[in-house]
Amino acid sequence: MDVEEEVSRHLQALRYVLKASGWTQVRVQQRLGWRQRHVSDLLNRKKILTFEELFAILDLIGYTPAEYFRLATTLPVRTTASRAEEGQS
Repeated sequence: MDVEEEVSRHLQALRYVLKASGWTQVRVQQRLGWRQRHVSDLLNRKKILTFEELFAILDLIGYTPAEYFRLATTLPVRTTASRAEEGQS
């Protein structure tokens, strides 16, 4: 697996746990004191997600790193190409 696929997998997992836990990007930003659009920029790869940021989000929404990494390793990789194909179906 290459780095791009792994990054995509982890961002997909983070989107999933945010949605599953009922947290919005805005609410996470407000609670962590981050600027507007920070979480969106992280999820859209406009900023690099650090472990510190990831662990802060996970702690806030009630996921352990072990739960998150277990999930991230089981998700299929959704690349830009596969998302485009889904839109054409």
